[in-house]
Amino acid sequence: MKRLFIVLAFLSCTGLNAYSQAVKYRGNVGIVNQTSTEKERPTAGVQLLTSHGIELSKALFLGLGTGLKYDYYNSVVSVPVFFESQYNVRLKECVVSPFVGARTGMVFSNEADYSDGVFVSAYMGIAYKHWSFDVGYENQISFIQTTLPGVTGETIRVSQSRRRDPGLFVGVSFSF
Repeated sequence: MKRLFIVLAFLSCTGLNAYSQAVKYRGNVGIVNQTSTEKERPTAGVQLLTSHGIELSKALFLGLGTGLKYDYYNSVVSVPVFFESQYNVRLKECVVSPFVGARTGMVFSNEADYSDGVFVSAYMGIAYKHWSFDVGYENQISFIQTTLPGVTGETIRVSQSRRRDPGLFVGVSFSF
């Protein structure tokens, strides 16, 4: 019985050790400059983003992130919360590796005209050591509510509409 316990303890420790070596933590901090592709309502802004997660292999990263987004044209600050995935193409004997990635999540704002919404962005770029440079496309759909004050002071929702904000972005980030 003692031998069985020792063998099982040894196998579980080696299994956990192999698992911890295959999966490791990675964090990213980056800045993104974004401009709108819509001519009717131009927007442009800067985003400070951070995402933290795990590398399932040397090529695949999955994580959660957040940040601050500032719109130059409209002076609006919003907070994105997102899920991020990234796939790095590892080339033998090459210090630069190309990658593709995606972010999807929600954006929260306290402005009435730039209300909460969902967004999806796809990007590609190159990574050099701990630095990465990327370009991509983002589409945000905001849900705008029109409200009126009620007779007794409560707020009455009159209508809800959607607004699309497509845009292109360029970014740089540091991984640790």
